[in-house]
Amino acid sequence: LVGGIHYKDDEAGDSYKFYLVDLNRMEFKTLSFNERIQNFSRLTPDRNVISILSKEYARCIGADPDFIFERMWISTKKFQYNFHKKKRLKKSIRFWKN
Repeated sequence: LVGGIHYKDDEAGDSYKFYLVDLNRMEFKTLSFNERIQNFSRLTPDRNVISILSKEYARCIGADPDFIFERMWISTKKFQYNFHKKKRLKKSIRFWKN
């Protein structure tokens, strides 16, 4: 299975919800704590969203929510810094195309 379109009918039974699933680059393996935190860092730069995610994740793994938030937020800031640094570098290299 590489992916597909999944659907389910709503509770009233008069319409459907469709979901596109792409598993081409999906890799199933056991992740370390740091790898899991790094995965969260790619989702959003929004501090409020990170706060919500960290509380729920902490609840799921039975960890201190403040500790999880700090780790997620540090990882997110690092990811965003590197992401924008790479964009600036690409822009400076391609200055003649603009």
